[in-house]
Amino acid sequence: MLAGEGELGVTSADSDKFSGTLNGVPVTATIDGSFTTVFGFANLIVTPLGRSGFSPYIGGGIGFASIDDTINSIGGVGVASSGRETDFAANLMLGLDFAVADRWSVGARYRFIWINTASSASAGGVTASIDDLTAHVIMATGTLSSIPVRKSSRSSPMRITAG
Repeated sequence: MLAGEGELGVTSADSDKFSGTLNGVPVTATIDGSFTTVFGFANLIVTPLGRSGFSPYIGGGIGFASIDDTINSIGGVGVASSGRETDFAANLMLGLDFAVADRWSVGARYRFIWINTASSASAGGVTASIDDLTAHVIMATGTLSSIPVRKSSRSSPMRITAG
């Protein structure tokens, strides 16, 4: 079974450490900052066993990530820097759903998210580079479907009566 999924989300995190090189010298410094990311994905999901009592699936998709970042200080020195960019993003997922009612299921999902943020800039003999952002996400899911779960081919429970 093939299904489509649209997703829009937001995440926020604090920045607390910088690690890198400055003129060939390794540098580590504390940072006071934060970033917020708004993302959207269009995903395709394949459920090889169909929608039944137990439904493993695999999927992926493409989308965007809009990142707002702020750095207030580096190593205790005020810098008051901020930026905003929107980048291409992609994700892959693996999951399992378990039917708990006719149209309801619960499950678990693993996702790998990649955001194309790689860039570099040079000024005054200093080159700064940023790698792509990646994330590993494990989540619990609850799903309400417009299509009822396919019934198992097993017969209904046996009823025993004493007479």
